[in-house]
Amino acid sequence: MRVEGEVGESVYLARWDQFGYATVEQLRTMVLVIDARKAMPIVKATLEWIEKLVMPIDQLRPPFNDCMEIPKLILKNTVENMTLNKYTMAGEEIEGVRLLEFRASEWLGSTCIRAGLIMLARRHVDKDVGIVMPDWYPYEDVTRQHMYAATHGAFHENVQRQVGVVNAEGVHWMAFFIDLTTDPASCVMFDPQQKASRYTDLESAPRKAVVPQLRGQPAVTFTQWSKCKQNDGHSCGLWSLFFLESMLCGHKWSDSCYQWEQYYRVRYIRMCAHDSEG
Repeated sequence: MRVEGEVGESVYLARWDQFGYATVEQLRTMVLVIDARKAMPIVKATLEWIEKLVMPIDQLRPPFNDCMEIPKLILKNTVENMTLNKYTMAGEEIEGVRLLEFRASEWLGSTCIRAGLIMLARRHVDKDVGIVMPDWYPYEDVTRQHMYAATHGAFHENVQRQVGVVNAEGVHWMAFFIDLTTDPASCVMFDPQQKASRYTDLESAPRKAVVPQLRGQPAVTFTQWSKCKQNDGHSCGLWSLFFLESMLCGHKWSDSCYQWEQYYRVRYIRMCAHDSEG
């Protein structure tokens, strides 16, 4: 790397024996091209997966039936036209291509979870939903937990419900749903693996970091949502979002929900991509 030109008008140049010189701006463009090349196989795999999907006909109840009649051509068009690079969504930096982790049997990364939570709050704005992002959970210091749990206006005066997802040991998603409109206020917890030790942690952590910040500091009852249990090693994030949306909409679980996991995945791709575009 060296500088060419006079002081105040100099340009940094990088040099390769095979290619010659490139400016910093050219290097930035090269990075975008490389990122695009990495994204293309992921897009292709997603389109092929959508093409093979078996879509439900009339077996689903609201709100999960809103994508059943959308043609696959439109679902694929959503993927082909979505933003793949980084952008800001409700204050969160989202890398669009990572939303395609919703496909097939991928384990959902933080981007999918964050976009999913934002989408739920936006789609159910009439429920006055606050978002508790996962950032607070790994900290042991209560002050830091309080600070990170309070981002995204989770405890604003008008918030009536909180949706939150946390990551246990960096490999497993769990969720909780707080409703201040019930008497007493309630917190429903969900561990997709239904482990007693995880439920213990999932109750004690919000009691320290979330409950003390609730409006009016109400007494909160904690219960477990045990209807769903993941039967694989990758769907914990998907079922966590499904659980939260079920709580917001009063959707009743049935074991037939298991068979439509792949449909729920493409539904969340479409919802998150469209929500980000909006």
